Amino acid sequence: MYEATTSRIAPSKEKIYISHSILMVGMQLMVWLAASGMSRGLDNNGLQNLLCYKSCCGPHFHCLVNCSWEARHDADANYTLHFWYHDEEMDIKSHTLAAGKATFIRFNQDIIYALKNATIWVESHEIDSPPLVSKNLTLQISKAVKFDPPSRNSISISRVNNVLTLMWPKPKCKDSTMKKEARIKPRNNVEWTLRNCTSDDRAMNKLVVTCHLEKNIPYEAQIRFRTSDRSSHWSDWSEPVFIPAEILESPKVDYTIGQFGNNGLRNVTLEWEKPSAEHGDVHYSLTFRLLPCSCEEANLPMLPLNSHQTSYQAALSSAGYNVSLEVSNEAGSSSVHSLQFPPAQDAGTRFLNVSLSGRKFTLTWEAKMDTEVYCFEKQALGKALSRAPCDRKNLSARKLYESSGTVEFNTCYHLAVHGFDLDMDIWSTFGFTYLFARNTSLEDPIHINVINQKPDSAVIWWEPPKALSACPGKLKKYIICCQHEQDRKIMYYEANASETHYTILNLQPRTRYYVGIWAYTTESKMLCKALVPFLTSAPDPKKMTLALSFLCLFGGILAIICILHFGKKRVKKALCPALPDPANTEALKIFNKTGTVQVQPEQGLLKFLESSSLLEPFTVEVLSAKEEPTTKTTVDSLDLMKALEEPPLPKEVRMGSSNVLPSEYKGQGFLSPLEDDCHGREAFGEFAGISPEIGTGCSLLSPNVTEAGDSQDLPLPLAPLSFRLLNKLVVIKNGDSSCGFPCSDDVST
Repeated sequence: MYEATTSRIAPSKEKIYISHSILMVGMQLMVWLAASGMSRGLDNNGLQNLLCYKSCCGPHFHCLVNCSWEARHDADANYTLHFWYHDEEMDIKSHTLAAGKATFIRFNQDIIYALKNATIWVESHEIDSPPLVSKNLTLQISKAVKFDPPSRNSISISRVNNVLTLMWPKPKCKDSTMKKEARIKPRNNVEWTLRNCTSDDRAMNKLVVTCHLEKNIPYEAQIRFRTSDRSSHWSDWSEPVFIPAEILESPKVDYTIGQFGNNGLRNVTLEWEKPSAEHGDVHYSLTFRLLPCSCEEANLPMLPLNSHQTSYQAALSSAGYNVSLEVSNEAGSSSVHSLQFPPAQDAGTRFLNVSLSGRKFTLTWEAKMDTEVYCFEKQALGKALSRAPCDRKNLSARKLYESSGTVEFNTCYHLAVHGFDLDMDIWSTFGFTYLFARNTSLEDPIHINVINQKPDSAVIWWEPPKALSACPGKLKKYIICCQHEQDRKIMYYEANASETHYTILNLQPRTRYYVGIWAYTTESKMLCKALVPFLTSAPDPKKMTLALSFLCLFGGILAIICILHFGKKRVKKALCPALPDPANTEALKIFNKTGTVQVQPEQGLLKFLESSSLLEPFTVEVLSAKEEPTTKTTVDSLDLMKALEEPPLPKEVRMGSSNVLPSEYKGQGFLSPLEDDCHGREAFGEFAGISPEIGTGCSLLSPNVTEAGDSQDLPLPLAPLSFRLLNKLVVIKNGDSSCGFPCSDDVST
């Protein structure tokens, strides 16, 4: 097509010869001009970066070619694009395209020889200036392809063990080989690094680049590509592609299983942790598989969850399930985390009726809904999982059905009937129970170990029977029997089904016993046999001595406390005797010639002698031994009253005893010693507060007293008050110097 177009525009032979000569001359001229213009362009910042390419448009000629360059922004310059073909056999050696004042030109490839190698340059023409010529560009236009960069959505990424794989679709104009480049930088960094990535051209309709990463951190990547021909151009860099960190493993899943309800379902809650932000947007996928049934409906469809969800609630039957959680992000998927839900552990029977005779059983159950698929589960605990086939039979809701079969002795079985709800796409349980056909003659005895034998106790350890203890609700308790060797008396104890040891108390030291354990169920009788012997230890003499020492020490301390408590009163009475109450004693005795009589002093005796007011001051005169006055002091009557209050006056003394009072009364200040014959008067004088020196010649009482001791109520004369001050006897008077009593030496009035 191209050759036909060329022959159609070819001239005659003479014209071709002339044109050829002209072109040769013109070519030499242009080479000279180009060389000179090139040097001028480099020196004067002329035309640079000439680029010619076409887009990926297939083998047809209706494809646009783009040529662009950089130049000084001179509005008066005109640009011309030149093509010079290298093929000597061609009649037309060159093409010229005028671009005007623009620095680019776009034209269709069919106006030039696109399949021929050509040298391309551009010239600029300015007024009053020599032309400027760019550098030469040699290429073939048909192969000068520049691809568009792949879009962000068209690039798929994969990251496994820090090996990054980038893939995007191949362009329409395919080439046998393609060159690809990738540059990568850690996220939030500025500088890009061109990586030495490998290419894989074996993929169909895909371009693949594989790069190795150093750390498991998020990155950003850009790619570009071109054909292997030297005429092609690199595409622009693609938009940055976020490469999240690799999810090395799925998060751990925690679950909570609720109680089995009357609707045949139990609520299960799954929870897991959300991956960190460096993993980008994550997606979760949950898969539930019913373990005991082997039909298609047992595999429930996968449940896709959003990236912000970290929990899920499901309604499951009483059967065991296998649950798988898979976490994925843009870089790939993590390893699948799987866990198994055990069957419901409720001990109660959910069937309407369960009968067991030997090894044969019969179950009666009720369909909870209309269904066409159900499964009967009979699983022996502790053995390999057996998957039962599903029965496809129409079941009506609230209708009774029966299932029967056989079991092995001393093996725990989980029996259940599960139905599939077609509308809700879930399985529910119509009934389930645990069955244990016990045969005591085939049971292994329980292994017993007696440890920590003490004089009065022993600890019994045992290994639970595996099959029976693992069967929910079948083992009720343990019965422990302990027999005395001599009197053959058996004692029974009970322990919970979850315990594995028991302490027997109240045993005798140095005594042999026999012990046995029986696993009790509701269907079996009590057959406890004491067969394992053990001997209690002797008392420890050191411990007994130590205990006795503590007991003696405690008893001694207690005895001392009791002795001190009960003897402190006697000691107190012996060391500190109590003083008798003067009110109950004969504190005053007056002696006369006829005998001793007790006189009860009048209260008026204690009154002040003066008749003046208490507010009137008293005159106190202190006399020396020569009866010479030395000082005069005025004393307030209130101060004198306080001085007179100490020591206190004795209580009234009643008559009735003629015995002389003990000497201790003298030290209390109530009585003076009775030494002379006039004992009654001196005693009464001292009781009234009169000094013995004053009261030697003054009669205070009328001697008119009968021998019987009866008082005639005679009036008592008033007595002056006296006290000692600074070893001086002070007599208080009220203005009258007469004492009424003869005053001896060393007395002041």
